[in-house]
Amino acid sequence: MRKSLSLAAAVVAALVLGLVGAAPATAAGAYTVTVKVTNSSGTPLPNAYVELYTSTDSWVDGESVSAAGVASFSLVDPGSYKATATVYSNGASHAASSALTVGASDVTTTVKVSGVTLVTGTLKAGSSPLKNVSLSFTGVGGAKGEYGYAQTDGSGRFTTDGVKPGSYTVVAQTYGTNYLPTYYGNTVRLPDAKVLTVKSGVTTSASIAVKVGAKITGKVVDSKGRPLKNVQVSASNLSRYGYTYAGTNSKGVYVLTGLPSGKVSVSAGRQSGTTYVTGSTTVTAVQGSARTAKTIKLKAAGSAKITGKVKTAGSKVTTQGVSLLNSKKLPVAWAQPTSSGKVTFAGLKAGTYTVAVDGTNLTKKVKVSAGKTKSFGTISRGKLTTVKGVVKSSGKKAAKAVYVYLSDGQGTQAGAAQTDSKGRYKIKGLISGTYYVWASPNGGKDYAVSAKITVKKGKSVTKNLTLGKGSTLTGYVKHGSKGVKGVSVSAGGAFTTTNASGKYTLTGVAPGKTTVSVTDPYTGGYHNAAKKVTVKKGKSLKVSTVTVK
Repeated sequence: MRKSLSLAAAVVAALVLGLVGAAPATAAGAYTVTVKVTNSSGTPLPNAYVELYTSTDSWVDGESVSAAGVASFSLVDPGSYKATATVYSNGASHAASSALTVGASDVTTTVKVSGVTLVTGTLKAGSSPLKNVSLSFTGVGGAKGEYGYAQTDGSGRFTTDGVKPGSYTVVAQTYGTNYLPTYYGNTVRLPDAKVLTVKSGVTTSASIAVKVGAKITGKVVDSKGRPLKNVQVSASNLSRYGYTYAGTNSKGVYVLTGLPSGKVSVSAGRQSGTTYVTGSTTVTAVQGSARTAKTIKLKAAGSAKITGKVKTAGSKVTTQGVSLLNSKKLPVAWAQPTSSGKVTFAGLKAGTYTVAVDGTNLTKKVKVSAGKTKSFGTISRGKLTTVKGVVKSSGKKAAKAVYVYLSDGQGTQAGAAQTDSKGRYKIKGLISGTYYVWASPNGGKDYAVSAKITVKKGKSVTKNLTLGKGSTLTGYVKHGSKGVKGVSVSAGGAFTTTNASGKYTLTGVAPGKTTVSVTDPYTGGYHNAAKKVTVKKGKSLKVSTVTVK
């Protein structure tokens, strides 16, 4: 604030007094008023706005506070004033005032604004503060549906007034850093997180000790050892959940961060023509350390090309997928015809391939040499016919919301549908030959079934299916003697999650020899575990305890 007239008058008075030999005096308007704004707990409010009024409520000046919750007014005349602080928090306005007197020195006052709810804390990895890291608050219990966010400053501290009173889980989001997502309670697992209770009008503390991840560096080169830039590299832990990715720089170098300890598969790949060239290696990651992986060499793409044309009746040719299978009948490339029906597969190795028009049983075998282009000619697909039917439960009742899939004899998909409330399905995708219909329930006590159908050209087919009566598996997952909550358990097409005591119940398990697989969906959580069992149709089975590390 500047008061030019008052200041000019003070300067003139000082000069006159100086001429007659008067003692020096402090000029009017030379004082500073500092206002600190806090909530009722004494925590600074960084989003406040402070206004300075005279004792007669005349507005003098206004200023937003600093990150430390401080506003400063300079060149203030002696007199009586009122500092009013206003804060907008969680959709409401909160205000408070403090009277002050400016005499012959600078003045500092504190305005405490009640009703402002704050959450504050620090993020550290060991003794090192983590700056510019985001935190997410997710409401639980009565606060379910409420969310909040914060970000640490340069010293690893955060303060937010954007979290409403209630119970929350809090996680430090560490994307793009060499840290694992860590929850309040200093755990990488949400089921083990400590619930933060945010109280109204006061400050709640929520500091987190963030877990350090493992770093992997390496290089990607071509078949001649030349570095490859802009290649995507991904890494997955082989014995527990952990995944990250990065791109190579101009020197072919990549840096992968935020992985948990354990053996890791590192894969690199790039598109070459219509094929995808890949390479991989393995390395053991150690949290808190950096490891160098073996150089990944991406072999040069082939120089062969296969072209041809596809014609369709009754539908646009651009909606018809075409797959390229190798000599082992495994897909190596996929293409979609142009509006004229042209199909091209480029970047191929020399060899024998099968061009398969997806879901039709229409194929052409092609042998191509290096550097050559070979045509598979023209494949004409007639009008599609329909398979329809009713899916029933093992109890002979209509099975609704069941997923039904249709594939041809080559294994390429011809279509899919979901049953209605009466268990009915309908898929348009048949040409002729052998097809497979597979019905998969969305949970429940039954298991998936499949059926083989033979289709004559131009004819539709009706195929009803009855789901199998599944078995029930129960058991526990433990770490030492303690049950583990929140791990995923699957077997025979069924899936569930353990409860607070580590118990699980799988229903709708298909009969036969199967594996009970246990996985923890949290980065850096428990290691995978498995147990082999034999399931009898429709029978219950108690599985011995699965122990995880």
